Amino acid sequence: MSTVAPVKSNKSYPPAPAGTHVARVYKFMNLGKRLQQYKGVDKAHPDTLVTFTIELPNELNEFEYEDKDTGETKKVSKPFVVSQEFTLSMHKKSRLRPFVEGILGTTLTDEEAGAFDIEELVGMPCQVTIIHNKSADGEKTYANIKSVAPLMKGIEAPEAINEPVKLDVKTMTKEEIEALPDFLRNKIVISDEYKGRFDENEIARKARIQETIDERKGFAYGTEGGADSKEDDIEIPF
Repeated sequence: MSTVAPVKSNKSYPPAPAGTHVARVYKFMNLGKRLQQYKGVDKAHPDTLVTFTIELPNELNEFEYEDKDTGETKKVSKPFVVSQEFTLSMHKKSRLRPFVEGILGTTLTDEEAGAFDIEELVGMPCQVTIIHNKSADGEKTYANIKSVAPLMKGIEAPEAINEPVKLDVKTMTKEEIEALPDFLRNKIVISDEYKGRFDENEIARKARIQETIDERKGFAYGTEGGADSKEDDIEIPF
């Protein structure tokens, strides 16, 4: 028996250029629900995380990639992209709401915000301001979204270059999830939805709970020799 350790890739890509750019939202991802911390303390309820990715069609970069069929390294010109992650909340103090309102160019009432389908942003043109931030060790530069707004009057966005994409952990196949970049896949596999669909231990745990519920119902209805009862009277001690 032998054990080998993976070699971490040193390949890096230049960040999207800082400044204000013509842009278009092209990808939405629902990463699922998980417990998070606030100021070092576990929050009482789990949060759902989502991400939006925006392309800069006027800012192209030449990327190298490996052809899966031939193994050859090839080059392709693609637009720079920048992503932002949000907790799925349209509360006034959330980070998602001003992002949505910025792209729409209007302030939403609480009723409008609560009813708005955020996936509708996919395909919408916008104007995005990007800033650069250094990593703690100063070795890496990250491109982050500072603000978004509608396009200025008289300016038009080119047609989308990347195909519009909407992905959801509740409907993605395991193969689609495995094909994602590590940083996205690692966030998805700890979600409640992923565990409920693909984690054998979690699936077995839910099956045991359902089996107990079914047994208790059967006893309450007299199928196991117990007294007849309404379903509402059944108490499950967990």
